[in-house]
Amino acid sequence: MKKYPLVAKTNPYFRCFEGDGLSTLTNIFDTVSYDGKVIPRDLTLGLEQVQYLSLLLGYDATPTATTDLFEFLDSTAIFDLRNNKNVVLVFDCTFEGMPHNDLLIAQSLEHSCLKYGIDCRKMFLFTGNLKHLYHSTSVNVIPLFVLDLSFKNSDFDTLRLHRSHELCVQHLKKHVLSLSRRNRGHRVWAHFMLANSEIFQDCIISQARIDVAVDGIHFDGVDPSILSKTGLTVEDFEKFKTMLPLIADGDNFHINEPFSHLAELHASTVFSIVNETLASDSNGTCLFYSEKFLKPILHHQPMLIYGQQGINKRMNLLGFRAYDTYFDLDFDDEPDDILRYKKLLASATDAVNHLRSLSRHQQIEWRFRHTDILEHNFKNLLSTPHLTMQMSHFLGIVRNITNNP
Repeated sequence: MKKYPLVAKTNPYFRCFEGDGLSTLTNIFDTVSYDGKVIPRDLTLGLEQVQYLSLLLGYDATPTATTDLFEFLDSTAIFDLRNNKNVVLVFDCTFEGMPHNDLLIAQSLEHSCLKYGIDCRKMFLFTGNLKHLYHSTSVNVIPLFVLDLSFKNSDFDTLRLHRSHELCVQHLKKHVLSLSRRNRGHRVWAHFMLANSEIFQDCIISQARIDVAVDGIHFDGVDPSILSKTGLTVEDFEKFKTMLPLIADGDNFHINEPFSHLAELHASTVFSIVNETLASDSNGTCLFYSEKFLKPILHHQPMLIYGQQGINKRMNLLGFRAYDTYFDLDFDDEPDDILRYKKLLASATDAVNHLRSLSRHQQIEWRFRHTDILEHNFKNLLSTPHLTMQMSHFLGIVRNITNNP
């Protein structure tokens, strides 16, 4: 498949993707088919003449169900989408997992197709939301996790198990790593509870001040209904605010470097609490993994994930194994976001209390004791089986369209 030479007018809904970029789907055939390792070459046979229009999600506005997305395309692209069986369109939302926005984009693509007389089957919406719940539109929705490809240029020889063990021997000083760069509400509440827990002194934490915006995101304030779930007080929260910022590796909270490895921080701690991008699952319609949970995997470190309900136990959707031999993961079933973290914190506390009874050497051995899980997840990150499966599905649909216009 080849990228269509698309020119589009500036608009708030999408932009054309140019250049190498990171690992977004809009240049995925340049990124993931290297040496045929991710997309086997036999899957792309017969699709050499197919061209795909690449649209990358914009962040200035969300379309409505009746937004005309095609008014921003040139007339040649509209003609080819309508008349050339070998031209399809890909709308890339793989960095996001927002089901409501995805549905609106799917509906607006369908509306635009009907308006311009274009076959809706030629529309593909790729989303980071792994729950496929968009049956109300006739466009193709492909749940796809591509963020693991952002580490494809890493020197993996320096990240092998023995090297992670060596670094941990050199740097270990705390039990828990808990990072947050943007002040999303659920992360602030999580660190508030962590700061008031018995394991606070056992943690390396990054947490910006909450009276200023980080990357334009403000903390919404103390919601009494949420506060009551924590079991803490307004006075406790005011005290927490005076502790901030909590700095793990630097106070540059305004800089977002999502794909930095943070090797020394992971080597300095026994396990991680990964504070994911989303905690709410929008009434069971969303499951989204960001790049954050990949970093402990890169460094052979067990982890607990604070994200949407079920996010720890459902790592197998991406081919990973959960860390249930290290921790009690029953908290993962709790539907309430705040109570879920509270139960996660209880699980982390049990692990820390056990680690406190061990020597430093024994703590390191505890971290690396289940090498089968650590190695499986590391190798799975390299092999990206989920991506291969979903791209095979996508290419199968494209082949069917081009063979049966």
